[in-house]
Amino acid sequence: MSSNLIFYDTETTGIHRDFSQIIQCGSVLTDYQLKINDQQNIGSAPLPWVIPQPIAMLTNKKIKHVFLEFQSQHGVSPENFEEMKSWIAKN
Repeated sequence: MSSNLIFYDTETTGIHRDFSQIIQCGSVLTDYQLKINDQQNIGSAPLPWVIPQPIAMLTNKKIKHVFLEFQSQHGVSPENFEEMKSWIAKN
C-alpha cells in the first residue's frame, strides 16, 4: 500500500470540454497524517484560440495575470508530469 497521498485541483477557462483549457494545476503530496511533503502550483496562459468564459475567470480570479505571467501550455506539461512522476516513484 502507498504511504503517500496526492491531492490536486485544476482551474479552467470554462466547463465545455471541447472549448476550454486547463490554465492552472495545484498539487500537494502528503503522507497519511496529511503532513505536506511537497507541492506545486503550475499555470499556463490560454491558447490563442481559447476564449475564456467570463464566469470561469471570475470564479478562478484569473482575470489579468493569467494572460501576462504564465508560460505557454506546452512548457507546463512536461514540468507537471515529471514532478508527479517523481512523487509516484517515491511510493
